[in-house]
Amino acid sequence: MRTGRLIVLALCSLLLAACGSTPPHSDYFIVTFTPGTADPSAAGERALANVVAAAKRASYIDITGAVPGADDPGGAMIERRVNRVVAALLKAGVEKRAIAERFRAFGPAGFAATKDNLILQLGYGERPSEPPTGEPPK
Repeated sequence: MRTGRLIVLALCSLLLAACGSTPPHSDYFIVTFTPGTADPSAAGERALANVVAAAKRASYIDITGAVPGADDPGGAMIERRVNRVVAALLKAGVEKRAIAERFRAFGPAGFAATKDNLILQLGYGERPSEPPTGEPPK
């Protein structure tokens, strides 16, 4: 009787171990920049270093930057900042196909509050069915 229980316990343990994959989830990082430049601030450098360290374990990386209205010239700065982050990720060995860029338009108040940072989402598991895409305003 005891041997039978041990066998059942061992089989249950094996089944649980086989199902041990991590459920899909995301980690978020905010990379801040020195106002008016494409240079990360000191806190932004630390955040970017943390992203680079974790990036190889992620299934995908989404970068979101706030862009102003079409007639505001701030969009070019956001694009330079995104390019800087992408370059750091590529240098660390992250595959380009794992990186997606999203540019989100805000009104004046929302843009003012978010213009000097980028949000980086490191996803673990499958990317949602509609990956974020976007083009910065020209």
